[in-house]
Amino acid sequence: LPPLTVERPRVSLAPLPDAVRARLRVWLAVPWVDRGESLAGWDCWGLCRVVGREAYGLTLPRFAGVVATAEDQTSVAGAVDAALPQFDQVAPAEGTVRLFESGGLLAHVGLHLSPRLVLHAVRGSGTFLVDLEDPRCAGWNTRT
Repeated sequence: LPPLTVERPRVSLAPLPDAVRARLRVWLAVPWVDRGESLAGWDCWGLCRVVGREAYGLTLPRFAGVVATAEDQTSVAGAVDAALPQFDQVAPAEGTVRLFESGGLLAHVGLHLSPRLVLHAVRGSGTFLVDLEDPRCAGWNTRT
């Protein structure tokens, strides 16, 4: 039998600034690591912290002491709920954090590289760039 493959749809990189486009290959090669916050491995929030700092000069808070493991969706959702007052809800733009609903909880994040393109890390799969206008994203419950 042929090996199973995960389909990674083609995404137009045209709207991305040259500096972001130059680093994208590095970021897409980073594996998912529980509570990771480096190019050696990251979870979804670690990705936002590393890429946000590198590409946009963002300083995002750490949740290492609040969340025992990124796999505990209830713990992550609690941390998200507690942190929400620190953030303003804004229109999607470069460098904004995107919240995703996972299992009925706001427990996953990604980072906007453009209003449409979001970089995010998925347990067991790695790092992905998604186009929110892709029909396959139609059922995602998200907010910025």
